[in-house]
Amino acid sequence: MSTPLSSRAVTGPGLPTPSYGEGGTFSIQCSSRIAATPRDCLDVIINTTDYPTWNRFCRKCTIDSQPNDACTEPHNLTLELGTQFTFDVHLNLDEHDGTPGRPTALEVSVLEPIDEEDDPEDDDAAAADVGRRRKGWRIAWRQRGSLLMPAWMLRSERVQEFVEVNGGSETEYRCWETFYGLLAPVVRLAVGRQVENGFDAWLAGLKRMAEAEKTGQIALFVSENWTQPPSTRLICTVEPEAHNLLYSLSYQEATKMPLKDPKGLLSFRQRPHSHKRDLSAVAGFDRIFLAYGLAAQ
Repeated sequence: MSTPLSSRAVTGPGLPTPSYGEGGTFSIQCSSRIAATPRDCLDVIINTTDYPTWNRFCRKCTIDSQPNDACTEPHNLTLELGTQFTFDVHLNLDEHDGTPGRPTALEVSVLEPIDEEDDPEDDDAAAADVGRRRKGWRIAWRQRGSLLMPAWMLRSERVQEFVEVNGGSETEYRCWETFYGLLAPVVRLAVGRQVENGFDAWLAGLKRMAEAEKTGQIALFVSENWTQPPSTRLICTVEPEAHNLLYSLSYQEATKMPLKDPKGLLSFRQRPHSHKRDLSAVAGFDRIFLAYGLAAQ
């Protein structure tokens, strides 16, 4: 794709998808540069257990079934080619985490490396950065039809591409979802703007998560109803100690406004695995999630 990067989601003419090709009614798309490798970005997407920590749009991803060749270990919670899963979609990003979302049944239709000739219509700067070949990863999933919603009535497919830039240390991320069928115009009128907002939240969370894992930082993800200004950040350091990790969290606030935590320092132990913890009761905030991950040495 040769369109300029746009971190804000936009709606436009239908873009082709791997399963359904041309002929879509409309597409919602977003794109950005991410300071992490394509594989780091893909890992955030396919690791379903961490969705509540970074994704305000789809706060839960439940695996319904795995393809036979993906069941190499019990309770595999990673998205594979052919995985059937259900998203808990929140069109209202301000909803509290306990609010049920809208279940959306999907299936991974594409999961493949990208190694193809660069688009000759791309501008010279992009071509020089990416190189003569586009390399990275592509994942796509499509809506699973049902008796109440057959494919001829409504179907969609979402594509995400992670392409190497800057020598492979960064990623050009492009995402689009195309809607097909008789009800597609109704979907655009009814919830198009909300889906755009959801794509914005998805991209922001993905960017924070992937970049934090690359740098070895512990990523902070705050819900939309957090009472502190956006410039408030938690700076986290990780130190190895025996078989556990010591997580020390200290507040830094760019605008120098007073913070609600009187102590200013929170320390606790957790297993060195991906995990989430609600610190709202401790820190006095409305809702805070922290994602923990070990950095590559």
